[in-house]
Amino acid sequence: MIEYRNSLPPELCRLLETIPTARRPQLIRTELTGCQAAGRQGVFFNRPLGTTPVTAIQKLLRECRGFGSIFLLAHDPDPAHGLQVDGETCDGKDETWIYRPWRQFLDLAELADCYLHTPLRYGNLLLLEFEAMEQRGSWKDDPLRGEEKSAAEYDEKYGAHSLYNRFNRFEEPWVADEMLHAFDRAGLHPGDRVLSLGVNSGKELTLFRHWRGGGLFEKLQFTGIDLAASALEQAQERLPEDNCRFIQADLRELPRLDLPPQNLIMAISVLQSSSLLRDDLLNYLVRSLAAQRCTFLVGFPDSRYARLRLLQGVSTAHNARPDYTKLVKELRYYTRYFSSHRYRVTLGGRYYVILTASSF
Repeated sequence: MIEYRNSLPPELCRLLETIPTARRPQLIRTELTGCQAAGRQGVFFNRPLGTTPVTAIQKLLRECRGFGSIFLLAHDPDPAHGLQVDGETCDGKDETWIYRPWRQFLDLAELADCYLHTPLRYGNLLLLEFEAMEQRGSWKDDPLRGEEKSAAEYDEKYGAHSLYNRFNRFEEPWVADEMLHAFDRAGLHPGDRVLSLGVNSGKELTLFRHWRGGGLFEKLQFTGIDLAASALEQAQERLPEDNCRFIQADLRELPRLDLPPQNLIMAISVLQSSSLLRDDLLNYLVRSLAAQRCTFLVGFPDSRYARLRLLQGVSTAHNARPDYTKLVKELRYYTRYFSSHRYRVTLGGRYYVILTASSF
């Protein structure tokens, strides 16, 4: 174990020794420059970031990933909250630094593919630990991708015990907030019918319990459709009320279900599936399943799950960085489609773009 007391102030030594041994830095550097790692030993830069530009910090984090954990000292943004503009240079008695809100450090961690631990306070500075994330596969890694899947294979990928089912996008503040605003735009009334396509385990329907105090939840009629049987069992357990029913079916067989007209039709990350005949399904939904007073709520992912985390932007097979080309094309298509059928379209949200199309 490295001996800090010979080169660092006692208070800082005590602070570093509170870090778990497996992550505790074994190398101390003064200059904020990259260096070659000799195993995942951790590196601590004891010179505060000060006026180091963001591009230099990004370069440093990327070059030092091999250390496992990178420890940096940064000025605490709290004292200047509400007084300084993000990115503004601040002048103190004996030092100058760039004001960075906590959001910028989170963005730096995400861009460097690191996990940012809860900071430790050191005087007017914060000790930041950026832990490099190990490369892991995505939940989308699927040897049968692009091929016709049986119900059992589909259930294995999206069912109750799948990695996909562990993610709960509706616990993301931005997603939940935009969904509740979309419910407001739907203008639902007691007795209205709500249909959720690709409902999975019913997480999006639970939001209605918190919408307008939950007073309208028991007065609506909910139907959820999905192909994953085990996920539907979870949905039934999550929503056991008599006004909620769940049907195991392929969305391509939707016309055979003979459903009554619906006042709200939701499809979150569903209509983009390559296995669906998009135009045929949309035409059936708008012309046959939508009530005279109907709202569509369609969700488009503007994020991706990687290493068990939600990250901004959608990457493609040919580009690891977020690429918005496909998303922009889809939004343009659906906006034009619903507008041509005299629906009023609005777009909003973060991590998921929520398209709301209302017939009134």
